[in-house]
Amino acid sequence: MTLKQIYGAVLTEINKDESPVILLEDFNYLYKKAVYQYCNLCYNNAEISQQYADSLSCLHKTITFTNNSGPFIVEDYFHSLGCHVTLKVLKPFKRYKKDQSVILPATRKRSDFDVSRSFFKPSDTRAYFWVEGNTLKTDSVNNDKIITESMTLIYYRTPTIGILTDEMLENDLEDTSPICEFGEYQTLEIINILSKLLLENATDQRLQSFVPVNQSIK
Repeated sequence: MTLKQIYGAVLTEINKDESPVILLEDFNYLYKKAVYQYCNLCYNNAEISQQYADSLSCLHKTITFTNNSGPFIVEDYFHSLGCHVTLKVLKPFKRYKKDQSVILPATRKRSDFDVSRSFFKPSDTRAYFWVEGNTLKTDSVNNDKIITESMTLIYYRTPTIGILTDEMLENDLEDTSPICEFGEYQTLEIINILSKLLLENATDQRLQSFVPVNQSIK
C-alpha cells in the first residue's frame, strides 16, 4: 500500500465526517510513531509467536566487519537478533589445526558480567557482543594461537518511513506517494494503531472503545 492509500484507509477507519481535520504534519508524525510501535510489538513478542517474527522479515539484515580495530558503526540499526565471530587459528592447539576458521556464536554481554574472572574471559569457546547506540562492540579472543578474523551482526534495520505531501495527496492522475515496505496484513495492523493514535491525539471520546495503544518506544 502507498502512503496515500493508508491516509484514505485511516479516514475510513475514523469516519471523517465526525472527526477533526487531519493535518498532514500530524499524519506523518503519528504514522512514524505507529510503525515504530508495531515494530516494537512484533520484536518483543517474536519469541512467543513465529507470526510476530515473520512480520518483521522485511527488516531482517546481516552485516559483517572484517576490520577488527573498530568502532563498528551500524547506521540503520534497530534491534539485534544475534552475533557471531569468525576465529582464525594461527597454530595448532586443542582440536584445532593451523589456518582453520572457527565460527563462534557470541553472547550478549550483560552489565553484571565480570570478564576479568577466568570463567567469563573470552576464549575459543566464548565471545561477547553488545550494541551502544548504533555501534557494535565485541569482546573476543586474540592471542598467539587464535585471533578474531571478523564479526557478523544479525539485526533488524530501521524501518523506512515515507512522508506524504500536499502535492501527493492532491494528485488525482497518479499515486506518487511512498510505498509502505510492509506486507498488506502488517500495513492494516499499522493502520489500526495509527487510527487510534489520531483519535487519541484529538481526544476523541470514541477512543474509550479502544484498548490503549500509546506504548512508549523501547
